Amino acid sequence: KMLDALCALPEAPDEAQLREIFTASVDGRAKLYVMSRLLRLRQAHEALFVEGSYAPLRTSGTHARHVVAYARRRGKECAVTVVPRLVGALGVKTGELPCGEMWGDTRVEIPFLAADAQVRDVLTGRSLKLVDGGIALADLLRAAPVSVLCQRDSFA
Repeated sequence: KMLDALCALPEAPDEAQLREIFTASVDGRAKLYVMSRLLRLRQAHEALFVEGSYAPLRTSGTHARHVVAYARRRGKECAVTVVPRLVGALGVKTGELPCGEMWGDTRVEIPFLAADAQVRDVLTGRSLKLVDGGIALADLLRAAPVSVLCQRDSFA
């Protein structure tokens, strides 16, 4: 029943829906939501995940050490995963999400895409534009505490 409700969400849930999913971590909803979105991505682009290369990505800014970012790449396809780490040291309390302005000037660099490329977050459905070859975490993690980006023209 929970999976059916999550699958019924629109491609781009609003921020309130996303925050509800991710703050309800006790019932497993967040994990189920992320897994269902990522399994659909993997099913649609299996070769990227089976044959693609792995590369860590550089993060910069005040909280750079609190972020893990890496890319899977195969030809023109890519999937970029960005995940916070050690957020307790940033003052994030139990029940709070490490989202939005708390990231300040921290950003992830995506050097293999055009400096102003358009990407889509598979988890939020949001379209984002790189600025000078990267994305600010304050924008990227605005409504959800994790992100998986795909280049817009390589994924439908």
